[in-house]
Amino acid sequence: MDKLTAVSGLLFLVADALALASLAHPEWLRSIDVPSGISLGLLQRCVAIRGRPPLCGTPELPATWAISLGMIGAAVAGLAAACGLTAFAFWRQRAALYARWVAFGAGVWLLQAGGVLGALSGCLCLGITHTLLAVKGAHLASHGALAQSQPWRKLCSLFFIEVCGMLPVERGVATHVKLHHGHTNILGLGDSSTWRMPFLSRFLYLFIAPLSLPIITPFVCLGYLRGERLTLALRTVCLASLGFIAHYWMLRWVAGLQSPIYVLACMFVSRNICSLPLIHINIFQHIGLPMFSPESRPPRLVQMAHAVLNLSGCSILDWVFGHGLVSCHVEHHLFPSLSDNMCRQIKPLVSTFLKSKGLPYQEDSYGSRLRLFYDNYDDLMIHAPPITELVGVQ
Repeated sequence: MDKLTAVSGLLFLVADALALASLAHPEWLRSIDVPSGISLGLLQRCVAIRGRPPLCGTPELPATWAISLGMIGAAVAGLAAACGLTAFAFWRQRAALYARWVAFGAGVWLLQAGGVLGALSGCLCLGITHTLLAVKGAHLASHGALAQSQPWRKLCSLFFIEVCGMLPVERGVATHVKLHHGHTNILGLGDSSTWRMPFLSRFLYLFIAPLSLPIITPFVCLGYLRGERLTLALRTVCLASLGFIAHYWMLRWVAGLQSPIYVLACMFVSRNICSLPLIHINIFQHIGLPMFSPESRPPRLVQMAHAVLNLSGCSILDWVFGHGLVSCHVEHHLFPSLSDNMCRQIKPLVSTFLKSKGLPYQEDSYGSRLRLFYDNYDDLMIHAPPITELVGVQ
């Protein structure tokens, strides 16, 4: 917040307080400066008789006083709105940052409080905090959107991807940034085929299998490390183990959970809080959209307009996973290095531009995509997708 905005907000606040004080003050007019008499204000009239408590009531105001009351009331409302907007403009960009630490503190406190309800609520808060770090933070770090200098980018990547996400940085960046972003919905390259499990039924895949992510992730990490350099593998194993041990230590010694089994169960539940929407988001935004062959891929702008979809109306998921993964996924694919806030800022421009060029700007709700995938599971997740040919596109 710049100095001019801070001074303006302070002046608005002082003026609002003075206006409220003038409304509440009953002594705009006073008959005589003695213990008995009549005092008159806009909202209150008091009659004082010597030796008795004053009697106060609502006055009948003449027209000019009623106009004054209305104008002061409008001033109070306007000044309060100005103060609120000033505070909102300052805190909007910082709310998500502070909210994650509030959720972390609340989760630890609820676990300390004990009881089934406290344990479940604590796991919910800690699960949201873990997702903010391991998914949202790791995704932004993989694109270098958390820092400007290369050393800080590397440090952020190691912390969010390896310590929190338990995946090797180099493999994560290669798979997500170079393959998925570089070849979105190109068959055999970035076609999201790794998310397909045709041996599972629709109910198991959509609602049960994602709950195994905390158990599967370490094995996926070890699979990625096969054939990698020994130093890289040791670094990843050490940092991933550090993240696991820190999580265990926090629950055991900070939250006060005594039983190791209870600690591991809490870790499993908290890391599973957002597993279902995480899998859903990854398949909803690409699978079921046009697929292209490597030989006839369209220009990048056309490719992203047809092969990427935004999920609208998901404010909570937007905050937990980030705008770039939910409501601004099209913008994120067009400009991968932009921050979440910048993707949200350019969303109206991208939508207007694509529509003006006759290209689709694809949006759908979470519930609508879930119904689509449940009803058409075999066509979308089991059978080979059809190849789209865009006629006349150069």
